[in-house]
Amino acid sequence: MYGFEGEVALITGGAAGLGLAIATRLAQEGAAVAIVDTDAEGLAAADAQLKEHGGAVHTAVGDVSNSADVDAAVASTQASLGPVSQLVNNAGICLFRQYLEYSDDDFARQMDVNLTGTHLFMRAVVPGMVERGGGAVVNIASVAAFNFTVAHAAYAASKAAVVALTRDAAFELAPKGVRLNCVAPGLIAVPPSSTKTPKVTPVADGPTDTRPLGFGRPSDIANAVAFLLSEQARFIIGTTINVAAAAWPGRRRGKSRRTRPAAGGILVVWSAGRFVPATMGLGCRRAVRPHRPDFRRPRARRTQRGLRQQGPRRAAGRAGPFGHADCLCIPGQWKTATVPRPAIRPTTSAAMPQGRPWGSNPIR
Repeated sequence: MYGFEGEVALITGGAAGLGLAIATRLAQEGAAVAIVDTDAEGLAAADAQLKEHGGAVHTAVGDVSNSADVDAAVASTQASLGPVSQLVNNAGICLFRQYLEYSDDDFARQMDVNLTGTHLFMRAVVPGMVERGGGAVVNIASVAAFNFTVAHAAYAASKAAVVALTRDAAFELAPKGVRLNCVAPGLIAVPPSSTKTPKVTPVADGPTDTRPLGFGRPSDIANAVAFLLSEQARFIIGTTINVAAAAWPGRRRGKSRRTRPAAGGILVVWSAGRFVPATMGLGCRRAVRPHRPDFRRPRARRTQRGLRQQGPRRAAGRAGPFGHADCLCIPGQWKTATVPRPAIRPTTSAAMPQGRPWGSNPIR
């Protein structure tokens, strides 16, 4: 499908689970595959499995958080298969516990493997890609980088750091021909043992309120990685693709309370001689439930002349932080309306500096 013949792919944590699924997918596409892991027995079993696809396979035992092991693994891979053109940083560990229960060693170990290990392999492989004028890197993150899932704060922090590292490095390396992206897996059924084949039971595979498509399979992650490594993704850099079926613990299907329109009215402001929705100036995504002001419903004892005089006086009041002079709540037919954010129109061509085609941001 993607045609990886002639490519050399290095996958960390490739003895089992997601890493083995990724290595298998790339081997099926014709790539020569190298896998690195601390599990020597798992590497031997994976080596036999990968060779069934007919491609060249290399294995290396090493700790991704150890700089000497990383350099040795990359050197042996290049000696056996040739220069690495595709890198997948998949190795990672996760300790499930409350934040206050973490020891310093627990926290540091997860950072060393998940973040420092990613950096060490990028540091060892990417310079060669730059010299040859091309290459692709995919780092495996997690949906825990963006949302609370379970109690593993250090793991979530390390994966969020991987996303940030990938994003910023991608913009520096793209002009040199190297593309970097991330894949963030969700709930994937992987085996607890590195010597077992991943299996998804019918119970785990069923949909629930938080898993509309059930558990994912390692092949789902492998397919996303293969796409990002291919030339079909040549215009994608610094991006994280969530492969999570839009679900993770704590998130339920259906409308979110935050996206429902507010009841009771919509807040508008007096600006440029007319009333406009306040959400246009405040940058909100939905209508706001305002406090009920005294002038929302005129009292019977007020005279028509007094009301006419009240409007101009209030409209001429002091401007707020967004340049608005006054507020008003419009009841009735707008009480369930939702106001979309307006598009920002480009400035004049004279105000468009190089590298910023839409000019400067008018909102500071």
